[in-house]
Amino acid sequence: MIKKYLGPISLFKKPFVKQILIFLAYLLISLIFTFPLVSHLATHSFGWEMDSYIYMWNVDTFWNEVFNFRNPFFTNRIFYPIGTNLIFHTYGVWPDVLGIFFLNNLVLYMNLLIIISLALAAYTCFILLNYLTKHLPGSFISGLIYGFSPIMIAFILSQHYYFEWAALFLPLGLFVLFKFFDTLKTRYIAWLMLFFWMCFFTDYYTAILYIIIVFIAIIMFLLLFFIKKRKFFYQIFTSKKILSYVKALLPTLVLPLAFLFFFIFPLDEMRNKAFSQSNYAFYGNTNLAGFLIPSEVNPILHKIHKALMSLFGLQRNYDTPSYFLGWGILGLAVTSFFINRKNKYVLTAGITGIVILLLSLGLIIRFGNIEITSQKLTPFYWFSQLPFMGLIDSPLRFPIAVQLSIAILIGIMVSKIKGKRILGKIIPGAVILFFCIEYATWNLPLSQVYVPSIYKELSKTRDNYTVLELPSGICESKGAFGCDWAIYNLHSRQMYWQTIHKKPRLGAYVSRISESQYKFFKNEPIISDLFRMTSQGGTWSNKSFSEAEISQFLDSFNIGYIIFSPNPRQTQFISAIEKIFGEHITNRQESEGYVLYKVF
Repeated sequence: MIKKYLGPISLFKKPFVKQILIFLAYLLISLIFTFPLVSHLATHSFGWEMDSYIYMWNVDTFWNEVFNFRNPFFTNRIFYPIGTNLIFHTYGVWPDVLGIFFLNNLVLYMNLLIIISLALAAYTCFILLNYLTKHLPGSFISGLIYGFSPIMIAFILSQHYYFEWAALFLPLGLFVLFKFFDTLKTRYIAWLMLFFWMCFFTDYYTAILYIIIVFIAIIMFLLLFFIKKRKFFYQIFTSKKILSYVKALLPTLVLPLAFLFFFIFPLDEMRNKAFSQSNYAFYGNTNLAGFLIPSEVNPILHKIHKALMSLFGLQRNYDTPSYFLGWGILGLAVTSFFINRKNKYVLTAGITGIVILLLSLGLIIRFGNIEITSQKLTPFYWFSQLPFMGLIDSPLRFPIAVQLSIAILIGIMVSKIKGKRILGKIIPGAVILFFCIEYATWNLPLSQVYVPSIYKELSKTRDNYTVLELPSGICESKGAFGCDWAIYNLHSRQMYWQTIHKKPRLGAYVSRISESQYKFFKNEPIISDLFRMTSQGGTWSNKSFSEAEISQFLDSFNIGYIIFSPNPRQTQFISAIEKIFGEHITNRQESEGYVLYKVF
């Protein structure tokens, strides 16, 4: 029974030791590519200081809701008292679930996640290519090209760790799909759906890519079967087969979708976002020139990076700072496509790579500063018209699937020349050389994770009063109300600091929120004035409030603590708070530039 259901995963097939050694090899390379992270696992965050604090908050919040027998997709520990639905937030349920073992050291968990994710992405690509080619060296090389590509490093450099974790499901999806077409066994449909849901509950961008590459692969295989008129093609559509496939899809796709949309997704908010967010593809897209510009963290080619960025008039994008495909590796992949184009896997990989590359260009296709076309003349425009696809506001992240296509093309090329004496040595050697030069990464930035002593003191109190931080505000990836951005990444750090003090917060920073949440805080007395003051360029309204209004505000929001960060306008913020709540302030503490007021 166990063998039957674990059959799709080659890890559970002999030789087991060889599989472990291959994974350990990838793990070692992961340690090298992320050096010096291995010596700072429990104290530092990896990459630019951006979203790692949010991801640590995600793990803490997920289990906080679960332990209190509440829906983990909704929380009111932020945006108190109305809370927020986290389905639009970069939540990453599967990484959150695994984080249960590290709730007392979330920094360590995030760093282990980085290292293991790179190795797993490489290993799952190896699984796919080993099935397609039965050629271990070529499969291993493909794993290197996919798992340690510049775009994968870009994900961790910008601290979008969930994209990196989700990337391991793309090769697995293709693997079980190809197994299905080769065997027509129903269980592979179940595995296909299982990997989709695991991908979906890690990162919805990658889940969309998963759907696209599976859809293209299905279309390509059906066309090829139809053209060749294989009997195998007709077996897919026999009545008994169709019934078995329907039975497999019902519990693995239809029922989970029904549960998702009826119990988790706020459909009205989703429709509004799908309408409003498609415009962000104007500046959340790739540039054709970017595919040819080396990463800035490449120790060999970083000077060329600067020169080419200047030549093409491009600036660093902090979301996905590199999606370089490599000149030599790209050249070999294109060569593989033309030489082996009659191979169904090569044809599928090539078409998939081209389609997703075009989609990644968004609503404006450019090469450097040269605009080629835009809007309705772009593939992404029509893609964004599909139901809910307007939510995809950053196709800049799509090239990870292009990278997978390249890895497949390279792996098949290497396997095809294995019996040729000269080419059998030159091509693999060239690929390894190109990999070492074009994809090399070394000594990425680290930043120490710290907690101000004010928040450590706050964690010692036993109450559950709400914390109002100024500035903090209602922040999301596309804007803010109440945050002046004066302190870099403060809003993200405040999320992590909540995992220390455990109290509700009035403000927060999440990936996406609904317009109704903005309106709530903009229409509420007192807090709307405070958030307008602490917004960028904001000033104090000088309003006076009655005692009844103040008491109602404190009761409604359950305010117990007000914290002022070391902001250039801190004196102004403190003056306004003292004017409103002067008689309610019972204590003041100050440390490291932070000021804490108790108001109960």
